[in-house]
Amino acid sequence: DQYSVAPKTVLTSAIENIHVGMLEIAKQAQAGKLQGKLYVLGVGNEKAAGYAKFGDPVPQKDKDKVAEAKKLMLEGKLKQQ
Repeated sequence: DQYSVAPKTVLTSAIENIHVGMLEIAKQAQAGKLQGKLYVLGVGNEKAAGYAKFGDPVPQKDKDKVAEAKKLMLEGKLKQQ
């Protein structure tokens, strides 16, 4: 999160909330359901990615556009231009 480098300038940067994935793995292990496979955590999990502390200045119309793009991406319908 590079927000502190240039407040009110950097809207977002790559943020990996790795603790979200680690907690999910721990829950799977605790329940005896952890398997030897690839676990992918991404935009489908609200806690894994988002606007973080700098989301308030983003206009709702823009958040709506991002939400629609996210929906299309998760459905496999997002087209590159």
